[in-house]
Amino acid sequence: MVKKSRFIAGAAPAADEAAALAFIEDIRGSHKAASHHCYAYILGAQGNALRYSDDGEPQGTAGLPILEAMRKPGLTNCVCVVTRYFGGVLLGAPGLVRAYGQAASMAVRAAGTARWESSQAIAADVSYDRWDRVRHSLIRLGAQAPEATFTDKIRFETVMRACDTEKALAELAALTDGAISPEVSPPFYKPWPQPGASE
Repeated sequence: MVKKSRFIAGAAPAADEAAALAFIEDIRGSHKAASHHCYAYILGAQGNALRYSDDGEPQGTAGLPILEAMRKPGLTNCVCVVTRYFGGVLLGAPGLVRAYGQAASMAVRAAGTARWESSQAIAADVSYDRWDRVRHSLIRLGAQAPEATFTDKIRFETVMRACDTEKALAELAALTDGAISPEVSPPFYKPWPQPGASE
């Protein structure tokens, strides 16, 4: 709360412009009575695709401070929206810059950061007696917690960094005496949280 105006900020990863715009629209839909929904997003490996909006606030007092809050820690492929419920007291340009910048910085810190890395999905069938060892091995090697379907056998799916896939496949073969036939997706990029990034 700044001089009776309420500022609510949110930040999220965005793989492309469609994802960034969808996040902005979700925020607008959640706060339909708000005065302003100012935002910025940065896309691309080098962060060279960016856009920001003051959404009716004086030029340069909202979108740009939000953008700078993301650029300062070197972020890309992300979006941040700061929603303002006007409280009836004008803040002036310096007050707006400070309020929007601080709200965006807090949202970025709270959201934490992730590194986009080449990843692969792995799916396979495994017997019940080998499931615990397979699951623990995958998690130890950095895979996401596997999702499993239980029928006469266990069908699991997980995602891991592409650089760890070969080692994981070798370990799965050893654990199951070669009885496993994993399906491995082509590499794709996804965000992986960085330890301690939100501290």
